[in-house]
Amino acid sequence: MATILSEGDAAGNESKFKGLLNQDTVLFVVQGSKPESEGLFEIANGLGTGHRGVVWAKNPSDIANVVSGLSSSVNPPPTENDLGFTVSLTNVIRDVIRADEETPDEVRVFEAYANAENDQ
Repeated sequence: MATILSEGDAAGNESKFKGLLNQDTVLFVVQGSKPESEGLFEIANGLGTGHRGVVWAKNPSDIANVVSGLSSSVNPPPTENDLGFTVSLTNVIRDVIRADEETPDEVRVFEAYANAENDQ
């Protein structure tokens, strides 16, 4: 399952993101509209099979209120500047791909999904 949140619909995007959190999926959230974000979305979508989903929030501020309300096992929790993060089945943020990390490859994306799947 891949979802791209449309630009210019903050309220709709927040509502749609909340709905995605209520599905039975481990969610990979890609943030921003940079070329790195698009590449990360493509990789996460390629690995997003079965119970894995990916959502691309081109405008991270649209979902910021929801994200700030999630529990996080990562310190510090993700910011709007980070490239992405994963959310477990129990809606806990388990991994963050920081803005200053090397461009993520398939191994890094797989690791982020695995951290969310290992919800303990």
